[in-house]
Amino acid sequence: MQNLNINTKAIVMALIAFLCFNIGDATLKSTYEFYSPTFAATIAIGFETLLLVLIAPFFGGFKKLYQTSQLKLQIYRGLIGTAFWLLFILALKHVDLATNYALILSGSFWVAIIGFFIFKERIGWHRWCTIAVAFIGVIIVLKPGVDSFQITSLISIAAAIVWAGLAITTRMLGDKETLLSLCFIALAINLLITVPFTYLTGVWQPIALEHLIYFIPAGAAYLTGFLLFSKAFAVGESSAVAPTQYSQIIWGSLIGYFVFKQIPDITTFIGGFIIVACGIFLVYRENKKIT
Repeated sequence: MQNLNINTKAIVMALIAFLCFNIGDATLKSTYEFYSPTFAATIAIGFETLLLVLIAPFFGGFKKLYQTSQLKLQIYRGLIGTAFWLLFILALKHVDLATNYALILSGSFWVAIIGFFIFKERIGWHRWCTIAVAFIGVIIVLKPGVDSFQITSLISIAAAIVWAGLAITTRMLGDKETLLSLCFIALAINLLITVPFTYLTGVWQPIALEHLIYFIPAGAAYLTGFLLFSKAFAVGESSAVAPTQYSQIIWGSLIGYFVFKQIPDITTFIGGFIIVACGIFLVYRENKKIT
């Protein structure tokens, strides 16, 4: 990756990050037969945090976990990440899955717009077109129903805006913060809120030892994704990196086919082709800036 510019490197890292998130989701899905989604997600976050602590000595030591020069912004970012998680879970309860994801994926629009006003990033026509066309691909794949914009869908829209806030605050922290602190502080805040939340809602329960085979890999996948996601948005322009979120549709379709034997329909192939084409175009344009 030495010959790639900063934005292109960030895009590649983000693409891998979202693949890791999809792998984590697929692994965690296997536990829903035994545990509630909110409890399973909280346990996965717990293992994600534990694994981060275990690898800390290989990335500069334990001090790097909490070393920061922008503690207030780090805490703010952690609260935003937790708010997104809670909104996402709430949206899943009240909004059908297709509509929920379609609206949450609109977060890339909010990232580009907020990034334009906060960082004064120049958003060329190719980025605006890429974001718009890729979102059309998402709509084709997900086929949201005619009631997509029912009043409860505002929860999903709120989650999309909060996700944009997470990306933007990561960008505000920049690449001067340690990568470990970007993840650990956010995860610690998440656990401080979600563990009591899960307990008080009555879904907390003992974990069977045989189910650790799901939770540990899920935590590892989420951790890898979070590390790459944090690094990508810290070093790359938010409006350039944000559209990579659409790749989750592609990764999800591939995982669904090879793991759950789900064969995508024609609209998935068409929408997927549009999304991939937009991603290739974006990488090409960013890499072209080198010359």
